[in-house]
Amino acid sequence: MKYQIEFFEYAPKNPNSILTVIVTYRQNLHYNMIERINYRKKYDLQVSNKINFMIVDDGSSLSDADRTKKICKLNNFDFLYIDSREDYFSPGRARNIGAQYAKTKYIVHEDIDLCPYDGYYNSILSEIESNDLCNNDDDFISIPVVYLTDISSHEYLNNPIQKRKEFIRRLLLGENDWYIFFMPASSVIIINRYYYLTIGGYNEEFSGWGLEDLEYAFRITRLSKKFHTPANYKKLIGGTFSRQFDYCGWRSQFRLHGELCNRKNIILFHIYHPIDTVWRNRKRHINNKNLFLQCIEQFENEGHYLPVLPDIHQGRSLIFGKGCFIYSRNILPYWGNIYIHGYEYFDHVDILEYIKINNINRVVFTNPYANKKRTKIYNIIKNSNINFFVVERGALRDSMFIDPTGFCSESSMYNQKYWDYEISENKKQLVYEYIKEEKNCDVSLEKQSFRIGKRHLMDRLNIPEGKKILFVPLQSRSDTVTTIFAGDIGNYDNFIKLVNDVARNITSEWVILVKKHPLSDADEHIENVIFVNDINIKDLIDISDYILLMNSGVGVLSLLWNKPVLYASKVFYAHDKLNIKVNTYSDVISILEQGFTPDRDISLRFIAYLIDRFYSFGKMTTYEKQYNNNSRLTITQNIDYYNININLNNVFYKNINKKCIQFNSPLYDPFIFSISQKDKNCKIQTTSYTAKKHHKGKNKIYRLFRKLINNPYTFCSDSKYAIVRIFRFLFINKDI
Repeated sequence: MKYQIEFFEYAPKNPNSILTVIVTYRQNLHYNMIERINYRKKYDLQVSNKINFMIVDDGSSLSDADRTKKICKLNNFDFLYIDSREDYFSPGRARNIGAQYAKTKYIVHEDIDLCPYDGYYNSILSEIESNDLCNNDDDFISIPVVYLTDISSHEYLNNPIQKRKEFIRRLLLGENDWYIFFMPASSVIIINRYYYLTIGGYNEEFSGWGLEDLEYAFRITRLSKKFHTPANYKKLIGGTFSRQFDYCGWRSQFRLHGELCNRKNIILFHIYHPIDTVWRNRKRHINNKNLFLQCIEQFENEGHYLPVLPDIHQGRSLIFGKGCFIYSRNILPYWGNIYIHGYEYFDHVDILEYIKINNINRVVFTNPYANKKRTKIYNIIKNSNINFFVVERGALRDSMFIDPTGFCSESSMYNQKYWDYEISENKKQLVYEYIKEEKNCDVSLEKQSFRIGKRHLMDRLNIPEGKKILFVPLQSRSDTVTTIFAGDIGNYDNFIKLVNDVARNITSEWVILVKKHPLSDADEHIENVIFVNDINIKDLIDISDYILLMNSGVGVLSLLWNKPVLYASKVFYAHDKLNIKVNTYSDVISILEQGFTPDRDISLRFIAYLIDRFYSFGKMTTYEKQYNNNSRLTITQNIDYYNININLNNVFYKNINKKCIQFNSPLYDPFIFSISQKDKNCKIQTTSYTAKKHHKGKNKIYRLFRKLINNPYTFCSDSKYAIVRIFRFLFINKDI
């Protein structure tokens, strides 16, 4: 159901803003919520240029909404009103809409009853930086919350600075008469806004009291993988959250995201209010529990199941079908609201008129030259100066380009002005690390055989030491770049003729190696060469002195080895200090005789540009499909983007090499007794907590018997846990 939404921007527009604090509520009769908006007006003026506040009213009466609007205007808070008066208040709906309207990189949802203190938001900005969220868009921070009693709420409000210190001291000493309960991790979660949109935010199906925040926390905890997965992770363990000391159930893992702040005394206080008995409807709460269990099972079985939330600031996009290059979850929010039609739809509909009527902001293509119908529409869009993107596979492993100017060599995004400038030593080191990883990895853009190494390969091909090698990687005859962008060479047959001419005229000190494209079934007639179709492309580049190609992406891959490339057609990586254009066999022979070495510094700049600013990256699931008698196509079924660059700006980055925090971290201390020694990756440092000694033996017995009961066969077959050791332990251990 669509609701009427009014959005009033009162916050000063500042490009340096980092975080939007989204406060959601619906005013009712049991206490005055609106006045609690003012809790946030006094604090942290020193960071006001980096933080925006947005108050989201989900369905209050119009008179109450008007009161809130005036308070927001006075405090320079943005105000968003959702006219949902005929439906139940939905925290999930309010938070999702608020996130869509926010404009900062990070968001945090706050209950209206939370009262910050002087310096709180400054500490949040520090946590964003210290936790390196900018390099881990799928990570998050959770803030612990203490729920105060009525009396202590008044104490706190009278002197929040002093009382905060005193209350934290009381919390640490276990004096619990002044608070109702303590949440070591809460729904106050700082998270990357774009990432929030990709996972669908909150599940809005929850109605009434509770569990939409737990379901959300479950998903982001499972996805983050920052900490080790506990036993029975799907289980929602009841009882007091802060008194759960078994590393069991997903909330124990979630707690550790709050423990990071708890150790630094970054804690919020919830001001007391009377309980709304209408809102706390037990029947709806039971329904929510059942829904929660269904949701976590669905998530575990299917992965993401909520629809992606569009970024409303991106307007509207027209796409042609649901191909995974464009219709992948991690990239979908960027397209805003999506209009989907097949190309055939516009056989009878004027596409320019359709774009005008529907206020389309951009058109998004995959390979626009795949067939005549696509090319016709693509040319119409280009010639009409309508914004567009071409999204296709790049030349490096896992890479895609999202290009607003064209396809491959017709694109202007490879212009020197974007990349030919000095890069820092630190950036060079990152490029070297990328090169090192790629050079030592078997996987390439297309399916390849296993690598065997330079020395082994030279012996296998019977190439004597001292011979020079010219490597010719062939392409598929049906590839767009060979049919549309053939350039001066004219066509693929002319390139094959060029290779034959070189082979007939090259001196005997050279050996020519030719590799068919992995998707080509055509047998090309080339004499005086060695065909190496079953050899890994990276091994072939490694042993080569020069590379001759038409316009293959191998020309980019060769830059990693800094090998000289001679190209005969249009290429997007053309640069007179990196490679040389050839038109005739005499051009090739002349360059081989004179010699040419690429400028390593220039190649590092170009590679840095591709991997850091222009290319996007994602893990692809592919299969091969027969295209015609001579060639096959690689069909991509799914892409899990982990790095998205659009218009030279990073939109999304997920560190796929991130390692979880190990058990020797003090953050695991609340669960130190329950973590099995077998599960520990490294020894846990013991603390001075004296109860450990008294319970050491009992805990060990408990763990051993639990292993026996859960899996008797494995237990008994493992000599480390032979049954005799239990008896030895029982009778000899001095602590029992």
